[in-house]
Amino acid sequence: MASAIGILDSNANCLISRTYTTDILPLSSIIENFQKQYTKNLNPIFKDFENGVHYIYIKSNDIILLCITYYDHINSMTLFHFLYKFKEILLNYFKTDELNKDLIIDNFNLIYEILDEVMDFGIPQFTDFTILKDFIKLELNESKLDISHSQKIESDTLNYINTSILRTTTSNISWRPKGIFYNKNEFFVDIIENLTMNIDFHTNKISKMEIKGSINIKSYLSGMPILKIGLNKKFKNLQFHQCVELIKFNEIGEISFIPPDGDFILATYSTPIKTLPIIQILNHEYITKNDNNIVLKLSIRTNLKQRTNLTNLKISIPISLNYDIDLNETPLFKSKIGKVLYKLDQDLIIWEIDSLGGEREFTMQALFKLKTTTSEPKEKIELGMDPPPRRTTPNFNKLKESLDMNDDEDGLEKPLNFIKFEFEIPDMALSGLKCEYLKIEEPMLKYPSFPWVRYKTINDEYVYRL
Repeated sequence: MASAIGILDSNANCLISRTYTTDILPLSSIIENFQKQYTKNLNPIFKDFENGVHYIYIKSNDIILLCITYYDHINSMTLFHFLYKFKEILLNYFKTDELNKDLIIDNFNLIYEILDEVMDFGIPQFTDFTILKDFIKLELNESKLDISHSQKIESDTLNYINTSILRTTTSNISWRPKGIFYNKNEFFVDIIENLTMNIDFHTNKISKMEIKGSINIKSYLSGMPILKIGLNKKFKNLQFHQCVELIKFNEIGEISFIPPDGDFILATYSTPIKTLPIIQILNHEYITKNDNNIVLKLSIRTNLKQRTNLTNLKISIPISLNYDIDLNETPLFKSKIGKVLYKLDQDLIIWEIDSLGGEREFTMQALFKLKTTTSEPKEKIELGMDPPPRRTTPNFNKLKESLDMNDDEDGLEKPLNFIKFEFEIPDMALSGLKCEYLKIEEPMLKYPSFPWVRYKTINDEYVYRL
């Protein structure tokens, strides 16, 4: 149970607060004590023994979310879970990745409304954002409340339990409100797998190969539908959304649930796999020609079925620092497929291919001029012209030296010694996971529905170490 909640800036100055019990010291003095100990104590939970106050806090960017309680026998993990859930709700309302001071100050009325819904007399209510948005209709930076009106809201809301939340929780289904209706009932299942593969180019040994997958849902169904999904595989470390009936899954392997409305993640999983590299490097070498030119040659092969396509393939190839390339000479690229470009600031060649089928082999070649004693182009001086004409083209050699110097001063890392692959494999889950059946039952409405199932594999970290 929490005695108070506070939102503080990076210096632990209070921006917004809400008190839930009357048996505590003035909140201002409690937060002053927190300021003194916060700079000395980096633990996310600590106690002020002089006043008997427990502080539990988390951070988001330059914002501190603080929970204050007087009780010795508390479940600290429950309060931590509440703070992270509260942070997630704020990020969803603000449509941002991190909180900041301006967002908190400009939207204090919205935050007070949220606090009234997610905490009742200091007892956390783990409410989903999809439920809250149906009851809290305030928009960002809308009309601002005056002080007297905001104080009235605070005093009134402490005198009753939030009935909007009660309407949902009394049905034992806190993640889905009643009364949802759609003219067209649709249900989308996306099985998305992220592939991690680290390969040593010289030994061709795979040091890491793993798939992390998720079953993503978009639900636009009326009423209180019951869904049943059957999978052809049962991974040991499946983690489900709270809506899933775990007992039924453990008994018969069927995922049965009443879905939240809108987008949510039904399950996540990870599993090791054994397979050939999806994209294999056959050759990677530098060839010197005439002591003035260097050719980088890269050959790849796709180890997939012929009808399977890789899409949005992007290969990042670092340039060896052993060669002193003359950047004032335009590099030449040759490839039968895709396009190739050179990123000056990162010493990378980027090879992009829109679509590539299985069991295919392709080679890319890049030719660079090497620096010589005469690499700097000489400016032509014509008789009768004083001063000589200005240079009209940039000196890329000097530009590159300037970039490298700035990198050294900023402490940035030099290009890493690996070839990185980015890609997507549509209509395929590499682990072999498939949805064998999908049933939608709504006993009251009995409407026709349109379920869709899609598969996709994308790279997470797919690299060849050189």
